[in-house]
Amino acid sequence: RIGLARVLLSEPELLVMDEPTNHLDAAARRWLADYVSEYEGTVLVVSHDAAFVDVACDSIADVEGGRLTTYPKTSLGKVEALKEERRRAAAAAVEKQRREEQRLQAVVNKWENVDRSKAAGARQALSKLATEQAAAEAEVLSTRKRPRLQLAEPPRCGELPLALRGANVAPAVGQAAIVLGVELEVRRGQRLVLRGPNGVGKSTLLRALSGALPLAAGERREDERLALGIFAQDLAQELPQGAVALEYVASAVRQGGGSAVTDERCRGTLGALGISGDKALRRIGSLSGGEKARVALATFCLTPCNVLLFDEPTNHLDQGAILALLAALEAYEGALVVVSHDRAFC
Repeated sequence: RIGLARVLLSEPELLVMDEPTNHLDAAARRWLADYVSEYEGTVLVVSHDAAFVDVACDSIADVEGGRLTTYPKTSLGKVEALKEERRRAAAAAVEKQRREEQRLQAVVNKWENVDRSKAAGARQALSKLATEQAAAEAEVLSTRKRPRLQLAEPPRCGELPLALRGANVAPAVGQAAIVLGVELEVRRGQRLVLRGPNGVGKSTLLRALSGALPLAAGERREDERLALGIFAQDLAQELPQGAVALEYVASAVRQGGGSAVTDERCRGTLGALGISGDKALRRIGSLSGGEKARVALATFCLTPCNVLLFDEPTNHLDQGAILALLAALEAYEGALVVVSHDRAFC
C-alpha cells in the first residue's frame, strides 16, 4: 500500500498497475477506483476485480486464446456476455458447417465415377468449408472454459473442532496484544467470515486460530480429529520454487492425508485450474504469480480437511478460478473461516 501511494503521488503521465486492489480493504478499493476514474493521465491496469474495473476504466482489452480484443466503453459483465454470444454463434456455425460437409461429401461420393465436374466442384466447396470450419472451431476453443473443482471429502470430527477461549492475540511473541478477550467457536459445518478494515488484526487472529501463532493469553482448543487446511494470500510465494508443479501437488496432498490421490487426479485438478499439458510439468518458479496461486489452490482442494481457513483467497485468482472455488465450497460439508474484503466471495 505504501508503494501504491508513492506511485499515485508522483502523478505520472502513464500510470501502469498490476492487480492494484490486492491487499486493499473495501474502502481503499472504492477510493482507488474513484481516484483512477478521475485521473487526468493515461492508466493501464491488469485486474480481475470487476467492481474496480467497471468504475475506474473506460475500455477493456481482453487477452484470450493468444489474441487481444479491445472493447471500448463497456464493463466486464458486458464483455463476458459478448464473448458468450460470440461463442454460441461460432458453435452454431460449426454445427451448420458439419451438416454441409456431410452433404457435399455425399455429392462427391455420388458423382465420383459419373460426373467428375460435379465431384470436383463439391471437392472445391469442401476445401473452402474446411477453412471456414477451422476458424469457427478456433473461435469456440478460444473461449475460456470455467474450471471445475471438487474439494476432498472432510474427515469426521466432533461438533466443536476448533475454539479460542479468552484469547489475547499479538502480531508476534513479546508484542502487545491487538485483539483482546476472544471467545470464538468454529462448529462443524459452520461458515464464518472475519471482517473489518486493514490493520485491525484479522489475519493475526486467523494465524492464532490455526495454531501458527502462540496466544499472548487464553486458550486454543482443538478436536483430536481436527484436519486443518490453510489458504493464505501469500501462500503461493512460499511454494518450493524448484519443484515441478505436478510432483509438488501430489507429494503435498499425500503428506496431508490424501494417500489415495492419484497423479491423474492431481493432473486433472491442475488442468481444471488452467495448469494443463506441459505447464503442469514446469518448475513452480517459472510460473506466473496467478499460476502459482492455482498450484497452491489445487493442493488445498485435494487435501482432506474438516476445517478450512482462508486469508484473502481471491487476491491472486482470476474470476474463473474464484467462481470454481465458490462452487466447490457450496458443496463442501466442513467448516470455513474466511478473512476477505471480496464481498461477492463472502
